[in-house]
Amino acid sequence: MYKSLEKFIYWDIQVRIGLTFILLYLLISGNIAAQNFWETSNGPFGGTVKTFAYTPSNGIFIGTEKGGIFRSNDDGISWTYTGLRDTTINSLTANSNGYVFAGTENESVFRSTDYGQSWIKVDRGLKNPLVSDLITNSKGDLFVALRNRGGIFCSTDNGEYWISCNDSLESKTIWAFAADPDGDIYVITLFGVIHHFRNMMWIPISDGFTTLTICSFVINSSGDFFVATKGGGIYRLTNGGENWESINNQLTHSDVRSLTIKPNGDIFAGTNGGGIFRSKTNGDIWEPVNTGLTNLAIYATAISPSGDVLAGTKGN
Repeated sequence: MYKSLEKFIYWDIQVRIGLTFILLYLLISGNIAAQNFWETSNGPFGGTVKTFAYTPSNGIFIGTEKGGIFRSNDDGISWTYTGLRDTTINSLTANSNGYVFAGTENESVFRSTDYGQSWIKVDRGLKNPLVSDLITNSKGDLFVALRNRGGIFCSTDNGEYWISCNDSLESKTIWAFAADPDGDIYVITLFGVIHHFRNMMWIPISDGFTTLTICSFVINSSGDFFVATKGGGIYRLTNGGENWESINNQLTHSDVRSLTIKPNGDIFAGTNGGGIFRSKTNGDIWEPVNTGLTNLAIYATAISPSGDVLAGTKGN
């Protein structure tokens, strides 16, 4: 007999009979075999999974590359296409009202106030339509990062109007946003400098440490910062520390595209070709959790409202 200790959901993009579809997997940890394995079920139609978001009602949204947006109301068992077909969705976020916002590759920002039934463009005031990341804070304020050194824009009215929010930034090249458990917003810019948003200004709290491309940026409940890079693995800045440290012990794939942290502190790293790695030691040691995965190019990871680990893959 096996006892399910934790579940992991995995979307595998494959092409068959001219259609691209996503396979949904559950990864179960067995306490007797002491192994992890992926259990498959059907998923939605779409392209490469790039981003996740959750609403207060526990709805899960996924954004895809040139496949639009899908929604699940039952923790990933079934899916509904909600719109923006043929659009690449780089980032999704939802506020406490249940409004969902989508940042796109070249069509700016869209908003849905009806759980994804309809979408309207909300880009008044934005410098360009090339969105790289999007996040909301605990007050419901929105922050969007634009490519081509477009910097950061903010909105306090659900995206109706955007203003430039670049005060004190040393660079308008933005890699990623992150929120701490209290909902405060941080951003990491060119060369890995972290800024904390306070009183409409970005306050630098770290020095730069790398010229590598940064793909993901997360914060744990202790205030430690983690970044994933293309080719350099994972770095950590401990709360109260001054220096970044490389934390790649037993991480055998250095092209890391995504990081996510469970409430118990476990960290999951999605890599481009090496599958998923997990650390139960705050990043000191990593272990692969890939048994049963058929696609090891993991481009997005997240934790569902029920505590499942979600992983989206690159399309074949």
